[in-house]
Amino acid sequence: MRKKWILPGVLGLLQGGAVFGSWWFEDGSSLFWLSVGSLCVLTAVIPILAAVNGVRAHRAQVQSDAQIALLAALTEVVDQTGVSSQKLGLHAYLVRRMIFRWPPWEKEQVRVGRVRVAGSPPASTIVWTLGKGAVGRCWAQRGRALAYRRADEHSQYVSCTEEEWNGAPNSIRMGFNHQEWETAKRYPGIVVVPMSVQHKPMDRYEYQGCVSLDFLKDEDFVRVYMNRQQQIEKILLDAAKSIQSSFRGSS
Repeated sequence: MRKKWILPGVLGLLQGGAVFGSWWFEDGSSLFWLSVGSLCVLTAVIPILAAVNGVRAHRAQVQSDAQIALLAALTEVVDQTGVSSQKLGLHAYLVRRMIFRWPPWEKEQVRVGRVRVAGSPPASTIVWTLGKGAVGRCWAQRGRALAYRRADEHSQYVSCTEEEWNGAPNSIRMGFNHQEWETAKRYPGIVVVPMSVQHKPMDRYEYQGCVSLDFLKDEDFVRVYMNRQQQIEKILLDAAKSIQSSFRGSS
């Protein structure tokens, strides 16, 4: 609703300024110059508003398509594995440059889709930069699919203090501060597949984002992923390709 009032508001301010100017300057010259100024401002403002609305519409479409793709993937995972949908979560991320963060224009992975049937855990507020967590590792590895199991890497850090966490090696901390680790450790198993584009003839891969599947029970992750790795990764890759197609097709 707020967007609809931007242009009328600008027009109203310009019109009010012109009326005030014509009253203040009796010769009417200010009215002419204010009119010229109004046209200049409108010439600049209207394309900017159109561009902003275009970006918002594009992102809304990508988010809608991502939700559809993730829901289809969740249904397929449940059908093939027998794991309850209450114990699974699916997420989609796209790499974007962030203007209003420091340092400016730094890239991060922004969540564009999330499917979790259970009410908890809630969505995290972690900023997924290059190398942070399993999602960031997929990015750092130039877009290779990966699986993370908490018991293999972090069993001794599940109940660690902030001091113990800060003293752990960088490879263990994975870019997390202690507060972020308290959030991330909820998930004993995660599978991540990339969205990448191959640029020929250089055979260079551009990483654009990823799709992740998390398990709330370690036994589900071990049973499912160890026995059905190819099937799980194919389901996630199909979802990633669908989201990537939407992203590229509407950009």
